[in-house]
Amino acid sequence: MVIKMLKKTIAVILCAGLALFAAACADTSYSMKIGDRKIAPGVFILCQMDAIIEANALFIETYPGVDPTVKGFKYEDYELEGVKFTDWVNDRALEITAELLAIEKMFGERGLTLPPEEESAITGGIEQSWDEDAGQTDANYAGKTLGELFKSRGIGKESLKFYEITRAKSNMVLQSVYGEGGTNPVPDAEWQAVWTRDYARCRIIYVDILDEFENAVSEEELEELAAKGEELAAMLEAGESFKSVEDAYYDYLAEKAASEEDEDEDDEDEDEDDTYEEDEDEDEDEEEDEHYGEYILDIGQFSEEDELWDVVEHIFSMGINKPELYKTENMYYVIERLDILERSDLYERYRESIVYTLKNDEFMETVNAEAKEMLASSIEVNQAAVKRYNPKKLA
Repeated sequence: MVIKMLKKTIAVILCAGLALFAAACADTSYSMKIGDRKIAPGVFILCQMDAIIEANALFIETYPGVDPTVKGFKYEDYELEGVKFTDWVNDRALEITAELLAIEKMFGERGLTLPPEEESAITGGIEQSWDEDAGQTDANYAGKTLGELFKSRGIGKESLKFYEITRAKSNMVLQSVYGEGGTNPVPDAEWQAVWTRDYARCRIIYVDILDEFENAVSEEELEELAAKGEELAAMLEAGESFKSVEDAYYDYLAEKAASEEDEDEDDEDEDEDDTYEEDEDEDEDEEEDEHYGEYILDIGQFSEEDELWDVVEHIFSMGINKPELYKTENMYYVIERLDILERSDLYERYRESIVYTLKNDEFMETVNAEAKEMLASSIEVNQAAVKRYNPKKLA
């Protein structure tokens, strides 16, 4: 979770550009303050980049026929919601910065504490990423470290740490409201609807149809593999354990490989098979894991651009306990989808993600309302620092 959050921040940094304008004779050492607490400009810049991403999405929605890649195009020539584009970005960036302060306030009011190991993970992740080559994330920045890139944007480690830690606190506040034992927990009917809609519990046997050179095998072999796949699916439907069906496929592969080798290699394979059988005998008394081979798929982790999207989409269209063979150009899949509601232990593991999916928009409306109230009453904005950074472009 922590690593995913940091990677998202890095992606935002790479895709949003800012132009720096010096503000003479003005204190730009902080972007806003509340009481004696000052918030560094780097935090505002991070929030400004979030605002740029939001502005880009809103721009596409507002001006569907406009191509921002044409020569001479300038975002500042356009308005969003009746406000000049650059002003919209800065206004939204102020809100997002204030939202961080609102989250911190709510976190304290609810008596929450960030686990030391989570804070250490965030700090460690930042330290590790600081010296990494930015070119690994985006080839345009090859030769520069991520730390150099952050600093060139006006963002220091402490600003990044505050930003990431507060985002972690945000989820903790959300869970304290809507999660298990929260003040307003999500009803069972709501989470079960999402659990069964957006998550799939399945088992898969991968039937490789490419040779060692990644070329498709002959039509005859394809037919043979398809027949084997149908056979495996039928075995699962007949109630055979997934482990035994998977073993049957591996035995088939071993026998097929052995038939293609010479007599000496056959002897070696037989020796190996004898050893394998002995190991099998030794494990005979061990109880088989009833959940052996299970996967949990979260459809929210995939998009239509993903290579495996067709497979994932098909799995979510399948009936429960109706194994089948699904074919693609590069692989055949023997898939068995299972009833996810049978595994209450899995829900406990994914509970936070489901609650977040269900309630984050509602939660952020509350946070935004608190942030606006704080901006109007207790937060002092340093306009000199805010105006120093002007949105220049979008990627």
